[in-house]
Amino acid sequence: MAEMQPDMPSMEGANMSQDALSMMDPKAREAFMQPDDAITSVLLMRMSNMSQQELEILGEVMTPETVTVMLKLLPELRDLIEAVSQRGAAEPMQEQAEPMQEQAGALGGI
Repeated sequence: MAEMQPDMPSMEGANMSQDALSMMDPKAREAFMQPDDAITSVLLMRMSNMSQQELEILGEVMTPETVTVMLKLLPELRDLIEAVSQRGAAEPMQEQAEPMQEQAGALGGI
């Protein structure tokens, strides 16, 4: 039996109008878009609870186009992507020791 996907909520009204953004103090607007360590920690914990198959799917859908958009929504992803990249570069021997391990796309090192 096919897995049922939940209905997506309406995105109507989700975009802030330019007027609302222009009313924000520029420093507040910039601070608002900075990564938050608490959110990064939550995302790491959630990813650590994902199966290898789920990580592979996530890696497959993370194209340059989707990453660009997702970084606007979740600037914390930049830290995660960098951590995955650094971990992969720092652990080449482990990768050689486990040749049967499946690749998980862009997020394989987590």
